[in-house]
This record gives sequence, C-alpha cells and structure tokens, in this order.
Amino acid sequence: PGQGNYAAANAYLDALAGHRAALGLPATALAWGLWATDSGMGAALDDTARERIARNGTPGLTAERSLELFDAAVRSRAPHLVPVEIDTAAVRRRPDGIPPLLTGLVRPVVTRRAAASAATAPAT
Repeated sequence: PGQGNYAAANAYLDALAGHRAALGLPATALAWGLWATDSGMGAALDDTARERIARNGTPGLTAERSLELFDAAVRSRAPHLVPVEIDTAAVRRRPDGIPPLLTGLVRPVVTRRAAASAATAPAT
C-alpha cells in the first residue's frame, strides 16, 4: 500500500538530483538494492524470499558493504546511482535469461565449440 508514495518521493528526489547537477550543484540520488538486515524494507522478507532474490543475482547488501557503496557514491559526484551487488554467475543461470536491464553489465558466456567446429569443417 505504501509503495506508490515511496515511488513518487523517489521520483521527485531523482528529478531534484538531476536538476541540481545540471546547475553544477552537488546532488546524489541512490536507488538502493536490498539490504541484508533485519530492519528497513527488507525486514518483512523471510529467508525463502531472500534466497530467491539472491538466486536471481542481486543478493542483499550487508550494512558494512552498503556504507562502502554510499561512500563511493558520494565520492563519484554522479547524480544518479544504483548501489547494488550483482552476482553475474547467478544472473547467467536465470531460466528466463539475462534481464534486458542487466545486459550491459552481465555478458552471456560464449562457448567456443561452435567456432571450433566451423574452423575444422572441410571446405566445399
């Protein structure tokens, strides 16, 4: 029920960060991934839900890792960032393939068998 308000507030903050950056002012809006803590939005998730999320390639962040990513985000001076860990091997194992949003970050594994077979095939 509260997601609509949360989404609207985040959209406003993202726009504000973009506006401030366009004016040369400091601003950083962060779209956090899941935190692996017992508080915040992830607190309502049970172990099964957390494991499913991790199997899909975005495991929860520890508080320590979240703080490291926060410090890196502030140092970067970029107006929009997504602090998240991506388990590329887990993303590649997804039965539905690599999601379009992640194709620039997770490359499919290219097998060399087809290329090797083509190279040894007799010429006609």
